[in-house]
Amino acid sequence: PGKAAAQKPPRARARQSEIQAEGNLNIALLDLTQLLELPSPEGFDIVVPEVGDPSRALLMRPEAIYDEAVAVKPAIEAAKLNVDAAELSVARAKGAYLPTLSLNGGLGTNFYTNSKMPALPFGEQIRNNFSQYVGLSLNIPIFQGFSTRNRVRTAQLSYKGQQIQLESVKKALYKEIQQAYYNAVTSQARYAGSRESAASARQHSE
Repeated sequence: PGKAAAQKPPRARARQSEIQAEGNLNIALLDLTQLLELPSPEGFDIVVPEVGDPSRALLMRPEAIYDEAVAVKPAIEAAKLNVDAAELSVARAKGAYLPTLSLNGGLGTNFYTNSKMPALPFGEQIRNNFSQYVGLSLNIPIFQGFSTRNRVRTAQLSYKGQQIQLESVKKALYKEIQQAYYNAVTSQARYAGSRESAASARQHSE
């Protein structure tokens, strides 16, 4: 008798499941409104599109979703930019192997006076002992080979690391898409099973 009393009638179990489902729906709506940065879920609702029988709808393959997502996802774009920056660092480090040619020039005046000499006009002071020069300097990196080589190797390692990071981000994205796809497939199968159960229950009630 105690065991029979502990069991709930079918209507009570159905009502309990309904309450649980309503609670899950409210939580899902709250999460969605927070992602949309809405002030409150009050008055927020979702319009269900007409897609026919969801259990027969064809799901988009993970590969197709990945091809679209990889082109627009910010994390992928950021990783690509890091790879490009690392590649430029390699080129800049290799540039230290090349000689450099510099052009320089200057203007000056060596005018001086003392208290026993009369002061000359400022323009004449500038013209006295006025000098100018232009020069070229060539720098050939002969004794910097090892330090330059180390900088190039460091830049190359950083470049390879950024490439690995990009592939890691892509793999994580693909795994996320695959998981979402299989969850959708499972939910689709559950929905189909629930519809069959509901149809069977209606037949028995009639």
